[in-house]
Amino acid sequence: MLEIEHIEKLCLITNNYDAYEKYKDMINVEFKDESYINTMYAIRDKIHLGYVLLTHPMAGSLKPNQTPYKSVLLVKAEKIDYESIALIENAIESSLKFLKQRKLPNWSEKCLKDFRTLDLSFIDGAFLRQHSIIF
Repeated sequence: MLEIEHIEKLCLITNNYDAYEKYKDMINVEFKDESYINTMYAIRDKIHLGYVLLTHPMAGSLKPNQTPYKSVLLVKAEKIDYESIALIENAIESSLKFLKQRKLPNWSEKCLKDFRTLDLSFIDGAFLRQHSIIF
């Protein structure tokens, strides 16, 4: 488990407004009012600036052509993490394949709310697993 010494090193990148609202006053949150794939590109860019993935970019059972939301927790590191780069690049490649096979449906607001709740639950779970993060 990666030890988090300073909460100010944490960063959440999300296109899920519910995740933004919940965590914006606790940690650095970058809200992207963009598509799933563009949010993945923003996550990749952050990793290239020296951040390490704390949550897997393809966490959960939903495919990129099923949900429009993506939230990923990262932490600032001392050096570039090549494992995180490989993970995000593979996740982007997989996402593009899924989206090419089938476009995202035009979901009802009730379904979108359910997807936001599910996406948020992955981030909530990541906080619970990090023993050194206490709010």
